[in-house]
Amino acid sequence: MNQMDHSAQADQLESLGIGYRDKYQRTGAIKDLETAIQQFQEALDATPENHSARAGRLHLLGVGYRDRYQRTGTIKDLETAIQRLQEALDITPENHSDFAGRLNTLGLFIDSKKLLISHQRIIQISQVDFNILGSDIKIDITEWEK
Repeated sequence: MNQMDHSAQADQLESLGIGYRDKYQRTGAIKDLETAIQQFQEALDATPENHSARAGRLHLLGVGYRDRYQRTGTIKDLETAIQRLQEALDITPENHSDFAGRLNTLGLFIDSKKLLISHQRIIQISQVDFNILGSDIKIDITEWEK
């Protein structure tokens, strides 16, 4: 397969991913989101390191992981989303038309993680307070740490 064929294949995979993500947003079917993430990853894998579409594909993959985090609460998905967005921003020139949007999206993802960490700390402090008071109430935060 030549470079042009790889580029066309990556474009098609990206388009499929966008279609499945759009379908997920309409139906809420998690299998569509899983397929979108898979298609975005395959599109990224088929994109050379120096290709102009790479940053956009990293961004789409990050947004897919963020969507799954919002649906499942799995912290690893939020962390992966932040990593992919940071990678996208790192290779986006500051004068590029998408730079500000990608920076904003990354900031929102980081704020989500800070809020999650803040909530976890509040729960831990509350648990300590309950324990000091001799309460038998136990708060299990392991579900927050998926």
